Amino acid sequence: MTDTAKSVAFIDTTVQVDRWKSKTRKVQCEELLSRFDETIATGMTLVEFKAVFIQQLITIHNQLRRTGARFTTVRDALCEKNHPQAKLRGRIFDNWTGVNARSSFDVDEATDIEDAKRARLKLEDTIPRVYQWFKSDSASVFLNKAAFACDRAEEKPPKR
Repeated sequence: MTDTAKSVAFIDTTVQVDRWKSKTRKVQCEELLSRFDETIATGMTLVEFKAVFIQQLITIHNQLRRTGARFTTVRDALCEKNHPQAKLRGRIFDNWTGVNARSSFDVDEATDIEDAKRARLKLEDTIPRVYQWFKSDSASVFLNKAAFACDRAEEKPPKR
């Protein structure tokens, strides 16, 4: 008789967010998850992932879309230290916008506006890619995908 038991990791929203927050954390998570035969997540985890990580990407993108938006001004406003998502937003600015953080004293207005445009364009490509990664590649099995009446997870983030 052979042992057919599989090792399974249940991935919650926190792990999914950590896999995207920083390269170092992603490497740690992927190394740990590689020890398991299967990774399992739930449909509700996708809803939460959209509400936490993807929503922060969209919030930042929307602010960068404003006419005359300056990168440093948007970053400073959205990373205000008392906001509950300030650390996650800071990680997104540092790791996902493709713009090096500078002080508003160290950059002229034209460069700051150009940095905002570059960051906005980078996020326009990133948001659908992150959503697609979560839906198709982030776990080997999704449980309860259709077991609850909420279909918000199936709504792709709009690309404007």
